[in-house]
Amino acid sequence: MSKPTQTRRGQRYLGDDNNMIVHDLERAKGSCEIDEILDESRGVRFEPDTLEQAEHERFRPCSRCIV
Repeated sequence: MSKPTQTRRGQRYLGDDNNMIVHDLERAKGSCEIDEILDESRGVRFEPDTLEQAEHERFRPCSRCIV
């Protein structure tokens, strides 16, 4: 289940609620705009914190940080 978040602490995957894209915080690039996602309160975290959970919730993997 996804929950709103404004931090990247303690998680690996971060979803962008605006465009339904999930980012891997361990491999995120500057072009992923993680700070902007968090600053604009559009970030979501997943429970459990897995790519499979994000995809189950219909988030698409980022083409820059999830290959």
